[in-house]
Formats: sequence, structure tokens, C-alpha cells
Amino acid sequence: MLAYIKETCAKIIETSGTFRADLISKIVRFAFPPLEKDSEGKEKRVSTRTQDVVKSIPVFVAQFLALLDINNFTGLIENEEHQKLFVDPQQLHEMKRRVIRSAAEEILRRHVNRDGEQVVAKVTDYLYEGHQAFIDKVFARREVEINELTNPKEDAADAFTKYEKLAFELKE
Repeated sequence: MLAYIKETCAKIIETSGTFRADLISKIVRFAFPPLEKDSEGKEKRVSTRTQDVVKSIPVFVAQFLALLDINNFTGLIENEEHQKLFVDPQQLHEMKRRVIRSAAEEILRRHVNRDGEQVVAKVTDYLYEGHQAFIDKVFARREVEINELTNPKEDAADAFTKYEKLAFELKE
């Protein structure tokens, strides 16, 4: 199902020049917010991530991924400055990095004081699939180690030996 949605989105981007140009402009401005002079003549970054500019961050990121999946998508970019950003591998990598970071920041910002823990859990799930199983293993292993170190059935000499071994491990 997701493959069909992604394919449909790519076709829309590929065939609609106006939508594609608008999307590419949003992506570039999202990754590299332009500077603008305020009323006092000071330069400041233009807000390009707010909800009035980008309604849905997940949809925006999905559109960006669909654009990148189009064969020879750089040939469809009409703006020369934007095309240079997408053709240069280093610039494209930096743009991807900035879009991902800014998208994560914006998702968290939009959910502050509402359901922040759920958002952090979802973002962590997206970035590190299976992270909870890893965390559970680490906690289970540490619990066993702590129980071994604090087991009251052993005599003091054995406990000292274990602590001594642990101290040497930590020292290294």
C-alpha cells in the first residue's frame, strides 16, 4: 500500500511542474532559510518551518523522499540555483541532513506540552527501529550484574573479589 502511495506521489511531482517547483522551493527554503532585513535593518532568518508554511511535516518529508526517488529528477528542476543544490552530492547530502534535523525539531516543537513523550518515542522508533528491544536487553543484563554484585548469600571475601574485578575493569 505504501509503495503505491509513494509511486502516486512521485507521479504527481513528476507531471505537475507548478507543484514540483513549489515543493522544491519549500525544500530548499526549509533546509537553507534565507536571510531578510527587519525594520531596523538587521538580518534575520525567514521562518520557513512554521505550520502556515509547511502544514504537515510527515507529508512534506514524504514528498521530499518521493522527489528523490524519481529517475533523473534533477533534469526536472527548472531553477538553476536549486538544480545546483540537487546535482552536487555534497550539497544534496547537506540538504538531506538539514531537512531531517529541522523536521525532527519542528515535529517536537509543534507537540511541546501536549504529547512530547509520545512524539519522542515515535521519532526514536523511526530513526532506530527495534530500539526498545535493545534497551530491554541492556536493562536485563545490568539487573543480572547488579544482582550478582549485591547477592547477600556470598561471604564478604567473594563480594570483595567481585568489586575488585569491577574496579579494575572500570579503571581500564
